[in-house]
Formats: sequence, C-alpha cells, structure tokens
Amino acid sequence: MPEASCGVKTSIREYVTVTAQSSDLPPRPPLDKTQVLMDGAISDLQAFGYDESDIAQGQREAERQRSKERYGASVARNSI
Repeated sequence: MPEASCGVKTSIREYVTVTAQSSDLPPRPPLDKTQVLMDGAISDLQAFGYDESDIAQGQREAERQRSKERYGASVARNSI
C-alpha cells in the first residue's frame, strides 16, 4: 500500500526491549523507531542494525574484538 491519498505516509513503529543479556553488559533502554514506507517497501535493516555511534571512533576496533571474543566463547560453551 503506497502513501495514503491524504498525503500521510504509511509507517510501522518498532518497540524492542531486551529480555535477557550477559551480566557483563550494561543495561540498554528500549529501542523505539518508526520506519516509513518508501517506494512500496519498509526495511528494518537500520532498526535492528549495528550502531557504533555511541562508541568513540578510536575505541571501536577494540570493542569489535571484545564482541567477537564474547560471541566465540558463548558458542564454545553451548557446543559442549
């Protein structure tokens, strides 16, 4: 369904909360985003994408490495 005839854009609202996470991670506030229909499609790629904007540029690579280590350790524990 393209834009409504009255000029109002069609959109969906996403409200996502964390229900469980590792104890070494800081608590996260709910994610609240609205996605607007564009050219007949809505994409949630950005709503659920990875956002480093709150990490200082010089610290991003170290944070990526910590995330890889945490994920790798989790996979190893779960595969035993």
